Amino acid sequence: MNLLSNALKFTAEGHVALNVCRRNDSQGNPHLVFAISDSGIGISDQALTQLFESFAQSAAQRLGRTFPPLSGAQLSHLLSHDWPGNVRELANVAERQVLGLDEPVQGIDPGQSLAAQQEAFEAQCLRAALTRHKGDVKAVLEELQLPRRTFNEKMQRHGLTREMFVPE
Repeated sequence: MNLLSNALKFTAEGHVALNVCRRNDSQGNPHLVFAISDSGIGISDQALTQLFESFAQSAAQRLGRTFPPLSGAQLSHLLSHDWPGNVRELANVAERQVLGLDEPVQGIDPGQSLAAQQEAFEAQCLRAALTRHKGDVKAVLEELQLPRRTFNEKMQRHGLTREMFVPE
């Protein structure tokens, strides 16, 4: 009821909706599920960016990774997205950023076979790991949990070399 009260308190104009549905759990026991949505007051760009960065830093610490700064395109997408009070979605986007999964897979066109899409995804994963580790093959092998021989075959198949990722 507190969520409904807050939604009404902060929605001077617009709408507040309460949806109630009955669902069964895995054992068949019935439960009521309450969902509240509102048009709300929104969140400023600055507050949204700070909240995103907070989620990303928390995810980076939890996952033992660094938080890469947002590119201009990523920041633009973040600020232009309609976040209808969905903080969990924002936290998930921040975690995907930390994991390097925020970018669309390069080289995938609609209508490609599954095999072709998997190849493009595999190549992107290799490139991302090699970039993160600055060409350190041992670190990439450990991160991707690949045997060296499999890694070498994949590198050759995708036309990649270690030198492409070692900073000058």
